[in-house]
Amino acid sequence: IKDFNFNYLPTSLNMSSNMDRQYSQIKLRDLSGTSTNGGSLDLNSSRDFMWNRQFNIKWDLTKSISLGLQTAMNASIIEPYNTPEIGKQYYESWRDSVWSNIKKLGVPYSYQQVFNASWRLPIDKLPMMDWITSSASYNSNYSWNRTAAIEGSTNLGNIATSMGAWQLDGQFNFENLYNKSKYLKDINRRFGPQSSLGKPKFQSRTFTQNVNLEKNKLITINHRLGSEKFKFTAVDRAGKPVLLNYKIKNATTIEITPAQKADSVLLTLVSQDPNVQSQAQSSIDFAVRALMMVRKVSFTYRESNSMVLPGFKYQPNFLGQQSVNGVLSPGYGFVFGFTDVNTIKSIKDKDWLVTNDSVVTPATSAYTSDLDIKASLEPIPGLKIDLNAKRYQTRNTSIQYMFPDMPETYTGSYNISLVALSTAFKSMGTAQNNYKSELFDKFLAYRQIIADKLNSKLIGTHYPNAGFLKTNRLGDTSYN
Repeated sequence: IKDFNFNYLPTSLNMSSNMDRQYSQIKLRDLSGTSTNGGSLDLNSSRDFMWNRQFNIKWDLTKSISLGLQTAMNASIIEPYNTPEIGKQYYESWRDSVWSNIKKLGVPYSYQQVFNASWRLPIDKLPMMDWITSSASYNSNYSWNRTAAIEGSTNLGNIATSMGAWQLDGQFNFENLYNKSKYLKDINRRFGPQSSLGKPKFQSRTFTQNVNLEKNKLITINHRLGSEKFKFTAVDRAGKPVLLNYKIKNATTIEITPAQKADSVLLTLVSQDPNVQSQAQSSIDFAVRALMMVRKVSFTYRESNSMVLPGFKYQPNFLGQQSVNGVLSPGYGFVFGFTDVNTIKSIKDKDWLVTNDSVVTPATSAYTSDLDIKASLEPIPGLKIDLNAKRYQTRNTSIQYMFPDMPETYTGSYNISLVALSTAFKSMGTAQNNYKSELFDKFLAYRQIIADKLNSKLIGTHYPNAGFLKTNRLGDTSYN
């Protein structure tokens, strides 16, 4: 129940604010004697007034769900040219200008925002499912950077970058699953690595007790042998065997329900080595242990999307947003990493991007998916085999959004693990047969198969009527 308790207050909350002002000035003398203002040149000054603010919150909603948010704003406080360092008479006007900028929280120079969420899935809390553990997480990163100002009225906008990634992990401990069966657990114990290491030699123990039996009256015998495998005998005072049915409760106790009355019956229990089995039983156990060769399996799947937008017009305020005609720009979806192929077009249609010919850097988007699977096998004790499988895929898109048709350029890669045992030892040919290879011939044949599959996806579509195809006879015609 504790895992599902809800924490109504954040775990930690941190805020910091730091102002840093640096100022320097240089005034040179004119040693050539050509100066008209008493031998001194114009004053050169350098100033940098930054206001850095940080916010950090961590909230463990439950023992298995955690959230975190960090933001950092670097803002510039604009100062007038004449400062108190130049002359005390400028202090009042300098103070009013600086204070006015502080009230506006300065001019954003850069902004970073990181969001983290993790959830330990409660699969192992379900009955009979404690051999499975799994977790999921989501991370997003948003950054905004002001571009350098260009002399004149040219506006290059700013650079906004968004990234979102989620990950799913799972572990399957099949050994714990097998041990839920008493029979399979005993096999794992006897075939385990500690079954013979440092184990003392078995020594048989004997327990005897005289009892009086009453018909159908239950008797509990505490023999304290510490074993459920033993030889049981019962004889009366004349030495004749007495047939008794007994039930094993645990390693130290049995229960007897006599079918007849008898006095002074001697019970004898002799413990036996639990690891000694018949040949048939040993063969069956060995086969069952081989069927339990899969010991552990784990997987990790990660998927991420990222996007870089140059020429973004607006600047960040609360959580990276700025209200534009009643709409938040660039939107919570963008700053928390939720982007897709239509995001750039949507932002451009809202007139949030600078589209003049001074912006030459294209917008870019990237997608990656990564699947990693690991398995641990042990077909026989001491022989361990580790299997690893991996699939990795990337897609990168470059979009020239400043042009009306928004031309795109695609690149990508695809990697996957292969099991090459069936073809690794096939002949690669010799000089006598001109190095003829069956595998290479198949590769050539597969090219046409793949081409046909790709071609079938385009049947019923039209050639685009944009870019160079506008003046081509194929523009806006049926695909052939």
